[in-house]
Amino acid sequence: MRVPVYSVNWLRKVGSSSEVSGALVFALFLVLAALTSMPASAAQETANKTSQFGAWSLRCADGVDATSQPQSASSQNAKSSPKTNQCELVLSVRSNGRELAELAVGVPAQAPDKLVVAGRTPLGVLLSEPMRLGAQQDASQPSTEPIDLAFFTCLSNGCLARALVPGDKLQPLAKLDVVHLSFRERNGRALTIVVPTKGLDQALAHLSNQAAAE
Repeated sequence: MRVPVYSVNWLRKVGSSSEVSGALVFALFLVLAALTSMPASAAQETANKTSQFGAWSLRCADGVDATSQPQSASSQNAKSSPKTNQCELVLSVRSNGRELAELAVGVPAQAPDKLVVAGRTPLGVLLSEPMRLGAQQDASQPSTEPIDLAFFTCLSNGCLARALVPGDKLQPLAKLDVVHLSFRERNGRALTIVVPTKGLDQALAHLSNQAAAE
């Protein structure tokens, strides 16, 4: 059976921050909250700064409460709570108006030498097999190790997967023209999506700089 491969000119779909869906901001903040001390309430923050690097967007939300203090705390304590900017790289892949997948990359607050890679697919995927981000293995592509993202939950707008990887894990992939994102539908049908890497190396550098400045 031939595995379908999808591709899209993502830049045609994204022109300004108002056109970028906030769905994965919510998703990635939930992932980061699960891996660090960031409270889940940070997931309600919306991105108010967006920069474009080729096919990738760098989105930052100002004023995220970096403590795990409950909302019932006194206003005096809340005012003294430290704040931080939370940033993520985001790419959304669409074809014929249909969203195929979203990817996001962030730096966990308590593991600045790591990256969280998060993905969202439509509902109906096979959760027992990971989402895989990697290069197509052929003679024209340098050998790179893929990243497996384990599915961990499904929401009304899709299923979420995540991986915690070394901070330099994406660098080899960023040097390629394209990488592939693959997963399986519940019926076992394999899907492979072409992910553009244009601008990813610059975007990763800016993400690292933002994390270092927090």
